[in-house]
Amino acid sequence: KMLIKTFLLAILVTATRSQCLSENDVSQVLNKNAITSLYKSQHNFSIALLDAINKSTWEENIFFSPYSTYHALLLAYFGAKNRTEEGLKKILNLEWADSKSIVLQAYKIEMLTRSYRGQNSLKFSAANKLFFAPKVNVRNCMMELFSDELQTLDFEKDPEAARLTINSWVQSATRNSIKDILAPGFLSAQTTAFMANAAYFKGSFASNFDRRNTRIGIFYPATNRRISVAMMSQKGTFNYTVSDDLGAHVLQIPYEGNDISLIILLPPFVSTAMNELISKLTPETLQLTLDSVRPTEVEVMMPKFRLKNKYELLPFLEFIKVGDLFYSRANLEGFSTTAKIQLDSALHQAYIEVDESGGEPQENENSSEAKTKFHCNHPFLFLIYDHQSKAILFIGIYRGFTPEIAMQPKVPAQEDRIEPIEPDKCGTLHPLGTLTGLVAGGETIARGTWPWLVAVYGYTGLTLSFRCGASIISKRLVLTAAHCFYYKNGNRLRVRDTVIIAGKYSLRRLDEEGAKIVYPDNLFIHPDYRFHNPDADIAVVVTPESLEFSKFIRPICLWNTSEPEDVTNRQGIAAGWGMDEEGNVFSDLPRRVSVPVVSNFVCRNSGQQYQLAITERTMCVGWRNGTTGVCQGDSGGGLAFKINGQWVLRGLVSTSPTANQGGSCNLNDYTIFTDISKFLDWIQSHNPS
Repeated sequence: KMLIKTFLLAILVTATRSQCLSENDVSQVLNKNAITSLYKSQHNFSIALLDAINKSTWEENIFFSPYSTYHALLLAYFGAKNRTEEGLKKILNLEWADSKSIVLQAYKIEMLTRSYRGQNSLKFSAANKLFFAPKVNVRNCMMELFSDELQTLDFEKDPEAARLTINSWVQSATRNSIKDILAPGFLSAQTTAFMANAAYFKGSFASNFDRRNTRIGIFYPATNRRISVAMMSQKGTFNYTVSDDLGAHVLQIPYEGNDISLIILLPPFVSTAMNELISKLTPETLQLTLDSVRPTEVEVMMPKFRLKNKYELLPFLEFIKVGDLFYSRANLEGFSTTAKIQLDSALHQAYIEVDESGGEPQENENSSEAKTKFHCNHPFLFLIYDHQSKAILFIGIYRGFTPEIAMQPKVPAQEDRIEPIEPDKCGTLHPLGTLTGLVAGGETIARGTWPWLVAVYGYTGLTLSFRCGASIISKRLVLTAAHCFYYKNGNRLRVRDTVIIAGKYSLRRLDEEGAKIVYPDNLFIHPDYRFHNPDADIAVVVTPESLEFSKFIRPICLWNTSEPEDVTNRQGIAAGWGMDEEGNVFSDLPRRVSVPVVSNFVCRNSGQQYQLAITERTMCVGWRNGTTGVCQGDSGGGLAFKINGQWVLRGLVSTSPTANQGGSCNLNDYTIFTDISKFLDWIQSHNPS
């Protein structure tokens, strides 16, 4: 009785305050179909966001909570007006709702139900909150309606204290699993609003994987690659089917309580299978598949893994047409009519552990070999699915390459013994090269993981100093930015004063094994280039003789006309010796960072400084999160994408916006890259061969 009274009280309170959302809202009788409609809307949103993230992270593990992200955007929707409201209503698939009050009813019921169900052994939490500066003066009725989701925080008085407050809240909401979601300096005194979004899940399987059966196994990230992982296994009765609608084998592994399951969709082992699976995944095909599963004796083998993925959602939300929510023209007057509110970014971090923990192993009287084998030894899509509410809590794609999966230290270069690589094959690592997983935070890379990266030096008098990065594209050609060969006063660096070092790793070391010092034979700067103008910021350096390729010196593939022209919303990898976190102009060791490409339209509208700088021959790249991106010293370095197992060069770092004359980076702005696909004929015209 107590639960029922509390539940009814919550609904009545919601109804009496519904007029706060819009002038036309009125108290309405509870719509029984609203919850079902809301979950179907979440499904559509989940699949659309997965498609956007997958297209920009081709060969990386993916893991996020569409449930948490959807509810965070719902908060913004409740306070949005006019075009901003229309854009959010479309992306959240809320066309079924006649008014915001109906959506609010479904939202409140969902939140209340989730809080009651969260008391069991399943550890699921979704942390969503909007933080507003005091000067925003949030309307009292909104603070009452969303007392758990809205909070006032004084960014102007002490942005660092505000950062620590948000980090502490996220850490508490995710049971200490997600710490320091915001890096130092992320917030500023000018911040008026910030959306925090994090999710955590740790559940125990109803039937566990016996740790004694976990073995080192082979996982194939691609048809020509393999890695060693900790492979769990068990034989038991699970809901299983082969879905013709999805073109995949489907397995349900329930967690304790059986309300929530890990659902694995295993497509065929071909390069296009994952994209085809996502294209077929809809709320209807998913439900048909789940309805068709049957108890089956299955031998299950799957990797043990732990994922903690962090995303700046803005590029992905723009890809699925979020509207103007993150622009200065956004209308969020539902929260406040006295202050202008702008959301600059939306960070999302999700964490999951999949290991052997759970209940007792299933007892099988028949010890014979199971007829159905479900071996996850190649990339698979997985869901954390709530059967009771029919909600996708989490969704991900496992492709390997995570440092958490190994049961024992990784054997160096163990995957490189699989298949010989031609000595001059572009965009690949040498068979003896050291491999590491990609990072998306500007961390140091191991030597040999980016062997086409070249250091460009120049003489000023008798002083030799580092100037830029560059990329080897053939035995005698090195590609970089034209501005690397100009002094600050506009004078041009002469060819005889230029030195390039292939295989360079540490800028502090004069002698490095495997490095090659080269004095260029010629230097070609594009005839359209003008000093301090990013258009046609490209140069070709010709070496006097062919480079000898090794594990530290290798070429990257050059983009060609057969590759997709549009890479908007996809993430590429940039590398260089740019400014480090300590403020040094150059870092000693090179770093790689994953950065998204945004449309020129978005870039031009992000600031006046981009109006004339962006042309059809440039690209706009960056997170605009204040912490991750390219900086001074990265100039001339490449933006690469991995296509069919080979790294392909598409862009060159041209202009890295600065916050002041001292040259410190402003990573809250986009970076302009030269689009080399527009200069392919010019590049080839200088190839000595």
